[in-house]
This record gives sequence, C-alpha cells and structure tokens, in this order.
Amino acid sequence: MFGTVLYPMARLHPTLSRFAKFCGIVTMESFAASAMGLTVGAMVPTTEAAMAVGPSLMTVFIVFGGYYVNAENTPVIFRWIPRVSLIRWAFQGLCINEFSGLQFDHQHSFDIQTGEQALDRLSFGNSRIRDTIIAQGRILMFWYWTTYLLLKKNKPKYQQLLPPEYQQQE
Repeated sequence: MFGTVLYPMARLHPTLSRFAKFCGIVTMESFAASAMGLTVGAMVPTTEAAMAVGPSLMTVFIVFGGYYVNAENTPVIFRWIPRVSLIRWAFQGLCINEFSGLQFDHQHSFDIQTGEQALDRLSFGNSRIRDTIIAQGRILMFWYWTTYLLLKKNKPKYQQLLPPEYQQQE
C-alpha cells in the first residue's frame, strides 16, 4: 500500500515494470529490517537494551547507506559497513530503478546530463537491481540465521522431570 500511494505522488517512472521493481526492493528492505529487529531482540536481555541497540545499529547503516557517505570516500577501516548495510542496498536499487535511462535538462556542460552520470556520482554505476536484491537476500538470511543461533544458544534450561519414586510400605 505504501508503494501504491508514494510512487505516483513522487512522480517516479510511470511504468508497471519499474513500479514492480520498486515494490520488490522496498519489500526486501522491510523483511531485512524486521529480521534485524528479531536478531536484536534475541541478542539482548531486556526491552530497554533492545531499544538502545536497534536504533544505534540502524543509524550506522543509514550513515553509511550511500546517501550521506559515498562508499568510495569511506575510510578503509569502515569499508565493510556499506556492504552489510540493508539501507545501502535498498537505496542503491531504488536509485538504479529510477535513474537508469533518464535525460536531464542542463544549463552547463558540467551539469549532470543523464541518469547514468548520477549513478556514477553515487558509486552505483556498474550495478544492477538484481545485484541489490541478491545482497538484500543475503543480509536477510544472515539476520534470520543469527536470530536462530542466538535463540538456540539462549533457550531456557529446565530441570529434567523424572517420574516420582514410590516407596514400598512395610
């Protein structure tokens, strides 16, 4: 429903195939974000701790998602963060979906003239939507697998129930 309202309001590409790709990318991001939330919930002992860890982790993913910090300008020690950021892969897929094939009006020769130039400036030039969906799928599986392992490791331990021993009366 989000996509059906937002897509025409933002005047994005009015083709059914691009709308379907938009909805697919947003749905994958939603699933990956909820899987990350499950992992955070399984990792920490209390709701208060989850409310501290979850937004902090998401903020890091937003900062390194490609909008604020370009992947090429990321310090070497942090280069792994954009690769695991679910925000980055969704942003990249949505940019490719929208900018591919566009022609912009320009006044100067140094202005961006095509959508491909805009994608190059964002460091998304040699990527495909398919690659972003695969990356989001890997992130989704990572978070689900981590949740499973954490829940398995932290499952409650109960004392084994044994049948009562009957004493014979003399």
